[in-house]
Amino acid sequence: MKKTAGYALLEVVVSIAISAVIITGTAVAFSHAARFNAMAREKLNAEIAVQNAAEIVLAEGYPTTTDVTSSGVTVNANTPTGTNYYKVTITSGDVSLTINAGKAAGDAP
Repeated sequence: MKKTAGYALLEVVVSIAISAVIITGTAVAFSHAARFNAMAREKLNAEIAVQNAAEIVLAEGYPTTTDVTSSGVTVNANTPTGTNYYKVTITSGDVSLTINAGKAAGDAP
């Protein structure tokens, strides 16, 4: 007498293979998402640091020295030749912000 109930060995092997492909694809997607989130977090932290430094520069005035570095943020102030403004560049990692601003009244030309 032949039994017809249950699954054949081939069916079980195929279902395990399909499940393995799905699980592997999901694991790879989560790995990429975690890596992307870490890179985005680093860039956001750099952007926040640059924004904070820009707010300090705008509130307290422009530095008179070049390359002031604090907490991983570099502030470089200079006056391009033949111009009447400061060029302040604030950098943190790969994020950079340049501010062109007029000189204060007491500054030398």
